[in-house]
Amino acid sequence: EALSAGCPIVTTTTGNQGIYANDREEIMIADSSEEFAMKVIKILKDKQLSEKISKNARDYIIRTHSWQIIYDQCDNIIKEVCGLYE
Repeated sequence: EALSAGCPIVTTTTGNQGIYANDREEIMIADSSEEFAMKVIKILKDKQLSEKISKNARDYIIRTHSWQIIYDQCDNIIKEVCGLYE
């Protein structure tokens, strides 16, 4: 939700599972408390980086996780499992 709202996000590798966003492009990934704190401070202090991450995050989520994309993926799986092809 935060990515689709265009919020710059700092998360862990585990938090990025299933999203597969790129570190320093659509999201900031940090796996230690020190690295996490440093990346949060960097996002807060660097407006250009914050804006880049925000824009890229929103674009990425719309491109890869929109409801239409999810629907199409589910539809394809159902068609494949049931042997239905257009």
